Amino acid sequence: MIWKKFFPELTAEEDKNLTKLANREYMWSLLWENMTGQAKGLVFTLSEFIEEMYKDDPEEKHAAYERQFKYFNTNPNLGGFIVGLVYAMELKRSKDKESMPAELISDIRISLCGPFAGVGDALFQSVLKVVFAGLTMTMTANGNPLGPVLFFVLFGLVQRGTMDYLTYLGYSAGTSVIDKLFESGIMASATKAISVLGLLMTGAMTASVVGFGFNWVIPLGDASLNVQQTLDSIFPGLMALVLTFGISYLLKKNIKVTTIVWSVLGLCILMGFLGMV
Repeated sequence: MIWKKFFPELTAEEDKNLTKLANREYMWSLLWENMTGQAKGLVFTLSEFIEEMYKDDPEEKHAAYERQFKYFNTNPNLGGFIVGLVYAMELKRSKDKESMPAELISDIRISLCGPFAGVGDALFQSVLKVVFAGLTMTMTANGNPLGPVLFFVLFGLVQRGTMDYLTYLGYSAGTSVIDKLFESGIMASATKAISVLGLLMTGAMTASVVGFGFNWVIPLGDASLNVQQTLDSIFPGLMALVLTFGISYLLKKNIKVTTIVWSVLGLCILMGFLGMV
């Protein structure tokens, strides 16, 4: 593929695998859902490679799938870097477990989601899409059918090129930068820093994705108490945090997801009937 010219250190086999990896990344948007975000698409992207890497170690294969099934949500175009990086790290772990801790793969994977999502969504949706629409709008307004075709071609090529290049770049970083970190002896500190960043990103996503608030006003004589405003003055987002930890606790107790969903739905209906939400 053309991207090998930018990464001459890659072998023909690595180039072939990265091309296949990039081609499978387009399932992200089709497989998005609320529980795990783009995780199912990520698992599909990596599944063929996980099967090959851990074909002789069923237990480690199961662990790799479990890692990748955890919540994942980022910009699909810039997210190619994360996919290439995770692929390189899984490949390294399949050859030597001691050289690549499983926790490091999970922490890097989640810690990069937020920054790449913020930059990627702003760049592609708010800038590039508007630019290409502006370039082709005159043709479309004049009735030229090539206008919308040209828009999709130009915008699609930029998206595809960015995703493919960053997939190669992520793989290259995963095979070289991480090796240097281990050799320098600072990997332990880097792992701890990445773990902290991963926890911060998880907390940030919880606050932005989980929404729960009271619409409950308690009359107190001539005055009234707005429950949600009172809670926000003490701890903004407290109920979303409580709900998240509560569901996480139930999942750890092996309560079925469908049971949790129906329970939450029933609780919301009851609280709505009582005028609390």
